[in-house]
Amino acid sequence: MASGRARCTRKLRNWVVEQVESGQFPGVCWDDTAKTMFRIPWKHAGKQDFREDQDAAFFKAWAIFKGKYKEGDTGGPAVWKTRLRCALNKSSEFKEVPERGRMDVAEPYKVYQLLPPGIVSARDSESTIKATAQFCVL
Repeated sequence: MASGRARCTRKLRNWVVEQVESGQFPGVCWDDTAKTMFRIPWKHAGKQDFREDQDAAFFKAWAIFKGKYKEGDTGGPAVWKTRLRCALNKSSEFKEVPERGRMDVAEPYKVYQLLPPGIVSARDSESTIKATAQFCVL
């Protein structure tokens, strides 16, 4: 049930900002000079030129940070990518900006926006309204 409060995802936000700032992952970078939007390379693991050590490194780092991956685990790039995508989509502090991403190029990427702390995205307020509406007597 939605409580109307923004979900705290400070760990995710801090981790993402640290990784983007570090320059450690090729293609993970700021997409604007204000540093409010960032790119994540989004190459499909089934592509012939997919390189797990490079193309999935950011996703693997998130899995390691969250304790969801240990050396020798069977989960691979698709699982790591899904976990990060779900975390970003669930968070009220991020919003995907599809019009800035490019999925139809040799090196595809998605762009996400960092929303100001305390701002509830339209997605979250809509789900709160729907959750509240089901309890209203009309």
